[in-house]
Amino acid sequence: MLYIVLSVVLFAIDQLTKLATVKVFSEGDSQIIINGILSFSRHHNTGGPWSIFDSFPQIFVIMTILILIAEIFIFKKYPLKHTISKLSCSLINAGAIGNLVDRVFRGYVVDMIDVDFINYPTFNFADCCIVVGCILMCVYVIFIDREPKNELIDQGEQDGQNNSGV
Repeated sequence: MLYIVLSVVLFAIDQLTKLATVKVFSEGDSQIIINGILSFSRHHNTGGPWSIFDSFPQIFVIMTILILIAEIFIFKKYPLKHTISKLSCSLINAGAIGNLVDRVFRGYVVDMIDVDFINYPTFNFADCCIVVGCILMCVYVIFIDREPKNELIDQGEQDGQNNSGV
């Protein structure tokens, strides 16, 4: 339940930052926060990261909905047990739903964070949630999630022994 609340809070922060951006900036306007490092601006992204699939934005609406539906069925059957896996899914879901709401109700995603010291696309809080959630999930899968694999192997070996030992 705590992770659902976390997702809702992160989603709300994302929507509030986008609402503030739309109220303060016209599209294309920019404000330097830290010279040469960070600016806030308002950009409309109809595609995905780096504006991929810009001419077919519906693909992200469809993909997000399908993934969220699949997630419901998968996690009902195989519930997440570790704190990091739950946290990563909370972050990813909050970001995905935040950008989905933009795509459905605005027709584009509002991006506002510019990192000025590198050539990097403008992004938003939802994107940050997704990236951090994906990094946490990678950490979980690579370094922590070792037991289920071993349990499956052990179970398979036990099943094989039970069948051959009759």
